[in-house]
Amino acid sequence: MFICPVCFSEMTEAMMTSCGHNYCGKCIKECLDRKPACPICQQPCSPDRLVKNHALDSMFNSILAQKKIAAQQYVSALFRQEDAKESPIELIFRKHAKNIILDYEVFYNEMAGEFAKKKIELKEKFALQIERSRATCKKEISVQELLEDMAKDEEVPMVSPAGEKTDSFIKFESEVKEITEKYHRELAELDSEFEHASSLVVQDFEKQFAAICSSPKDFLLSISVTLKIHGRPSIFFEASVKSTTLVKDLRTIYMDKSKAISNEIMDFGPDSFFCCQVDHESDPGTARIRDERKTLWEVGIRQKSTVFLMGQVRFAKDKEFKLLCFLSRPFEKGMVETYFRCKTCQQNWICAACSKVCHAGHDLIVFRADHAPSYQCCYCSRKSKKDCSLLGQEEES
Repeated sequence: MFICPVCFSEMTEAMMTSCGHNYCGKCIKECLDRKPACPICQQPCSPDRLVKNHALDSMFNSILAQKKIAAQQYVSALFRQEDAKESPIELIFRKHAKNIILDYEVFYNEMAGEFAKKKIELKEKFALQIERSRATCKKEISVQELLEDMAKDEEVPMVSPAGEKTDSFIKFESEVKEITEKYHRELAELDSEFEHASSLVVQDFEKQFAAICSSPKDFLLSISVTLKIHGRPSIFFEASVKSTTLVKDLRTIYMDKSKAISNEIMDFGPDSFFCCQVDHESDPGTARIRDERKTLWEVGIRQKSTVFLMGQVRFAKDKEFKLLCFLSRPFEKGMVETYFRCKTCQQNWICAACSKVCHAGHDLIVFRADHAPSYQCCYCSRKSKKDCSLLGQEEES
């Protein structure tokens, strides 16, 4: 209710459209500057028709205040002092310990709530898959029954309406078994991700608490990052993420953010990967993120970092992917390309497409990331065009 559908963060200075939808004031004004329509229902709307929702702001602030009071009462209960005599050392300890526990408790509960929501969405997704499969053999099993069976970690009961197993029913049983197994695999992976994120929170809490210092903010505060896309300098997004967000989840954030520009990201190419630029003077290619199962904190992403999505990205208005050597693409000044060095072949200036096809399985490192060459350049075919598989396929076609 209090999450802005544009920035996916807690709503601030809420404003309501004429069709009844609420957004952050800043977010909805920016959206209407690009397209004069409600982002949710696409009803025509303009900035002068926006209304400040004071009631929603007041309700949200009241809930935040009550949460803060409840958290303080919880911490105070942990440190209730029965002995009226306290030394100055004990007073300092209680003061700083309360700050640490309160911050980490709130952070952990929010994180746990997000994972619980993911588990519910996962369960509903697979239950609907089973329901669609059920419809093919006209078997009446409600979504609610499927959810209850999956929650109990039990197999869905399989009884043929006619008492006999037809071919379609046997196929249905097989599909249900496959879907259920996939559900449990993804559920186990989600539990593992939560345990890993929890362990990071616990480790950081133990480190800070052992030092008896004031509440650290670097790890706990949301990280403000800029998300850019290789080869599309005009497209970038600002995002606020948690330090425990997995690198692989950035793809979902990219897709969600792209919905606001009327050109949604549909897919990521097989050669796509992330690079991190901590400051504006560093080369993003020197900070390639190789393990997307790690958290943003583990790969060194901090406040004001810039994340580059390298490789191919297909938007709704784009055509299907087709890997082409940089020499085969129409060249214009200002085009950017990520070049690699192949240690196996002892060659530099290998374009991204050739690194995936011609040099697949070789020892590759990023040579120049987001480089703007002055002419069409790829040394894969420097000796002979036959050395480049992509150029050979282009000539055959």
